[in-house]
Amino acid sequence: MDIISKKVSVSKSKEAIRLLKKNGIECRIYLIIGLPGEPDDIVKQTWNFVKETEPDLV
Repeated sequence: MDIISKKVSVSKSKEAIRLLKKNGIECRIYLIIGLPGEPDDIVKQTWNFVKETEPDLV
């Protein structure tokens, strides 16, 4: 999230998704992959985030 100056941390995103799911609210996440300057391992990190948080729609 640093490359595009997002002000939300990964841990805060995980907590928000957890709270949405806990309260029965559908959770959708939208991702952008392949930005210039992105580290090579970011796709794997992103996939791990999706697997861990299990959103309703990606």
